[in-house]
Amino acid sequence: MKKITALYLLAFASIMSLSCTVKTVEQSTATIVEKRASTSTPPFQIFFVRHAEKSKNDPRDPDLNEAGHARAAQLQYHLAEAGITKIYSTEYKRTQQTVAPLAEALGIEVLTYATDLTAITEALRSSTDGNILVVGHSNTTPKLISKLLGEETYEKLDESIYNKLFVLIKSGDQFSATTLQY
Repeated sequence: MKKITALYLLAFASIMSLSCTVKTVEQSTATIVEKRASTSTPPFQIFFVRHAEKSKNDPRDPDLNEAGHARAAQLQYHLAEAGITKIYSTEYKRTQQTVAPLAEALGIEVLTYATDLTAITEALRSSTDGNILVVGHSNTTPKLISKLLGEETYEKLDESIYNKLFVLIKSGDQFSATTLQY
């Protein structure tokens, strides 16, 4: 019986010794991770959508139609908890109206960008933190995403497509992308 007790004690001491060693390794790993995190920027997301469905009230600068206002409300619902800190939109009514519910709910001023994409591309490349929403058009949204990715990944959206949510993750100077629907 004494031999069995001694063996149990030896096994217990060995396990305790190993668990102490594991903790030390874990602590060392945590320190390394903390050092890496402090020297680089944390990854963040940039969300891209095309404006919601538009009416036919003005060929150049139409408002959203009823379905478009419903989609804008869906966008607000889906991104309300996404940690958005900046919102960019073109100057057109349909893009401004698409982001209005979310901007209002979050108390964020909508920043306007030009459709030539020069300034917005630089602004997004130089951003270092905080999730961002960018609202554009069937041609500018895929073009801007492709510019950031450095390759022609996305083509112009068909005029009937309004439900795509493109998500770019920026980690350092690198971008990766995925496409969702909302």
